[in-house]
Amino acid sequence: MAFAHSAYLGVINMRDTGYNLVTKTVELRGATAAAAGTALANYVNDLIGVTDAWIESYRLEDVFLTDVLFTAALPHGEASTKAVISAALTTPGKTGTVEIPAPKDTIFQAASGDGFNRVDGGDAAVTTFLNAYEAAGHAFISDGEDMADGGFIRGVRVHRAHRDA
Repeated sequence: MAFAHSAYLGVINMRDTGYNLVTKTVELRGATAAAAGTALANYVNDLIGVTDAWIESYRLEDVFLTDVLFTAALPHGEASTKAVISAALTTPGKTGTVEIPAPKDTIFQAASGDGFNRVDGGDAAVTTFLNAYEAAGHAFISDGEDMADGGFIRGVRVHRAHRDA
């Protein structure tokens, strides 16, 4: 499976009088990230002229699409199931959580019974994924904070109800 650039999106977060968050997403014109960034800055300036909402932040997203079409034959998991992992942060006494949508059954302790709903903190795929939140990793776990090295505390399978309209 390979991914290729598809589009640049601008995501603008705004707040109204009641401090309610409104998010506006727009596809941008621009062949490069720099050109799309300029287009987004101009769009935000234009938006300021027509909205009373306070523009809290905006970001540029580079969208990549897979070259593999969605088919029923591939595993896709269930959106209503998540693995929720608690982890220690580098700030003493603080913890954060990471959610994995539609988790693979292989990241849990057992195929049935007591371990069916418990994330296996020693699983290689779980360890690799969580390393992304450590100081040398690719992402922050919460509010610009890092997960402590080997900070896995526990993880559980959680089911959430669908809200189909």
